[in-house]
Amino acid sequence: MAGMGSWIEAEDARITAMLAVDRMLRSAASLAGMRRESPDTERRLRQARASLVDAGPIWIAPEMAPLILAAMAGFAPEPWHVADLVTRSGFVLMPDGSLPGERNFEWDPADPHPRAHEVPRDARDPSIAIAFQWAVQGHRITIHAWSVSPRMTILMESADIAEGERIDGVFATQVQCICRLMAERVTVARGEPTPKPARRRAERASLAPSATIRVVELRRPDGASSGAEHGAVEWQTRWIVGGHWRRHWWPKLREHRQTWIAPYVKGPADKPLVLPAHTVYAFDR
Repeated sequence: MAGMGSWIEAEDARITAMLAVDRMLRSAASLAGMRRESPDTERRLRQARASLVDAGPIWIAPEMAPLILAAMAGFAPEPWHVADLVTRSGFVLMPDGSLPGERNFEWDPADPHPRAHEVPRDARDPSIAIAFQWAVQGHRITIHAWSVSPRMTILMESADIAEGERIDGVFATQVQCICRLMAERVTVARGEPTPKPARRRAERASLAPSATIRVVELRRPDGASSGAEHGAVEWQTRWIVGGHWRRHWWPKLREHRQTWIAPYVKGPADKPLVLPAHTVYAFDR
């Protein structure tokens, strides 16, 4: 079970993002720079700030990083539906190393309008975290991707998606994949009351603290599968079936959707287990 010192980070990151946006929107120099660069930047910031107020913080356990990487490698963008989201307004803090091709950033503090640039993974600043935010407004879904740190917080990307629309944006696809995983049996979620330190920090900044933090962890395995499903075939070994996505029909949406099939052992229980030569992911919870 995750300790409070871990999952409190999700609420801290949400508060940090709100405070950073407030500072930018109060700064005449920042507003002038945004308006010169793109008239849309200020609108996106104000939209993100408004929905951060109601965004429920979600903390994903570090043990899920390999699972997220494996799942994202095979996930294909699908039409978006409100049913994809685990909550109508959320702010999820991603565990370190969970994003393929993770964008790691550095800034020049002397630049009044810092621009992020990619750095090698092994050179990344460990204080920088990636967070995804979403909100449902009518039949539309807004998504924002944040780079959050005590030194600098940047709204990296935004998307405004209509119900049933399919988009190929990297961050939007990652949010869709993460929400799908959180809805699968491979994970388990619980609500934890927001600790007093986070509530006090929010109240000192005249912000409304979240009542609870959603904590997402790997579900403990139910046990290995048996060989009964194989019918008359006389398998001579057992083998590991890697985690993968399988398309299933969703009658309510009247379309096929991807469902995550967790790694499992296949074959008769009394036969030897043959391990593959290549690397496989092991989830030992």
